[in-house]
Order: sequence, then C-alpha cells, then structure tokens
Amino acid sequence: MKNFQRAIDKFDYYGGQLPPFVLWSLATILIIFLGCLDYATGTEFDFAVFYLLPVAAVAWWSGFRGAIIASVCSVTAMLSSDWFAGLGHSHILFHLWEGMALSASLVVFSILLALLKSYVRNLRLTARIDYLTGVANRLAFFETAQNEIWRARRNLNPLTFAYIDIDRFKKVNDEKGHIIGDFVLKKVAQTIQLNLRATDLVARLGGDEFGLILPHSNQNITKRVIQKLSDSLTG
Repeated sequence: MKNFQRAIDKFDYYGGQLPPFVLWSLATILIIFLGCLDYATGTEFDFAVFYLLPVAAVAWWSGFRGAIIASVCSVTAMLSSDWFAGLGHSHILFHLWEGMALSASLVVFSILLALLKSYVRNLRLTARIDYLTGVANRLAFFETAQNEIWRARRNLNPLTFAYIDIDRFKKVNDEKGHIIGDFVLKKVAQTIQLNLRATDLVARLGGDEFGLILPHSNQNITKRVIQKLSDSLTG
C-alpha cells in the first residue's frame, strides 16, 4: 500500500512539473489521434470513453478551467469524426444536442476529478501535520529526510539534522496540567519555526521531541542556527 501511495505521489509530482505548453501539446495530440481513430473506425468502435484520458490529465494537472477547454476540444473531435464519416443525425439539432450532452458529461467528470484532487491534497496535508502544534509530524519528517539525503548526495551539498527536546517537560505536565503542557509545546514549535529559514523543516517527532532538517547547512551555519534557537527558547 505504501509503495502504491509513493507511486501515486511520484506520478502526481512529475506530471505537475511539466510546463503547461507541454501538457497542452500532449493533450491536443492525443485528442487529434483519438479523433482520427474515431473517424477511421466509423461505427465499428466507440472511442467516447477514451476522450476521458486527455480531459482527466488536463483536469488533474491544469485545473478545472483547462478541463473545460479540453472537454470542448474532445467533443468537437468526436462530433467532427462522426460528421465527416457520414454518421450524422437526421437533423442538425440532434447533432447539437448530442454535443451538449457529451460536453455536460465531460464537465461533470472534470468537476468530480477536481474535487477528488482537492480532497487528496487536503488528506495528504492533514496526514503530515501535527494536530497540536501545526508543524510537520513524524511521517513528514522522515519523508523529507529521505528526499533531502538523496538531494544532498546528488548535489554534494551539506545537510544537517538536529534533535530538540524540552527539559523537565513531564514535570510541567504533572504540576501545571496538560493544558499548560500543550501551550508550551505550541509555543516551542512556533518559536523554532520563526527562527528557521524557509528551506528548513521542524517536525514534532512525539511528546516533547522535535526534529530539524537544515539543508545546505555547513558547520558554521548550523552553529549559528542552533545558537539562535537556544537564545530564543531560553530567553
């Protein structure tokens, strides 16, 4: 299941890295190709379901507006192939009605796919955020760590990991209560995050333990960051 999820994540990531003109070029070529096949086969085979492929790709990576354009292009290709193959209806109004029905179906499909993508993104985000402090959680920390280790090895860049825990935190919980303890955790997480660079990551690993990932950080940079954090947390 985890391997399948990783495959989906990579598929989503790399597809999203395509420049818009490349995505649109591929979608246009696929629509034209399907239209030609639709024309060549006549009534022998119905290609309508295959037009969902370019529409789905554009809806997933380009958004709902792009999906509408892809839907219109797909319907135009379908109706044109039927028209030029001599498969038109007895009256042009029936042809137009079929076009509107197909367009509506593809638009509804695009809306559902866009909603699914939004749900998946929110689910992924929620699964990687610590519910209490709002920083990254243990899962996000180790996923990011793997990516940063791979990137550091490839580019030969320095990479630093740091570990922070709160001294005598159990005593705070025992004497002041969990409400105060939760407040302390939130405050520590906020303070750490405010004193890190945009490229750094802070994650709550569990309890009062926090992990830091500091990409492109040599020994001097790491010392300055740790000292700044120490001054802010103990000040």
